[in-house]
Amino acid sequence: CIHFRERGYTIVFFVRQTKRVLGESVPFMFLGSTKNLISYQGNRPIAVVRDLEHPMPSALHKKAKTA
Repeated sequence: CIHFRERGYTIVFFVRQTKRVLGESVPFMFLGSTKNLISYQGNRPIAVVRDLEHPMPSALHKKAKTA
């Protein structure tokens, strides 16, 4: 939603690096709410760039940069 603030919505992010490990579903990690939509592209999957309210944990950030 591009106009999420005007509509009173809070956008929150959950992420995971892979769907399954050894045949088991991997849980999502909660990253928190976002401040601004920077950009987006694609459809199924969509790539979204947003400002997070709080920094992403450094260990997860390092893993995400190598993926």
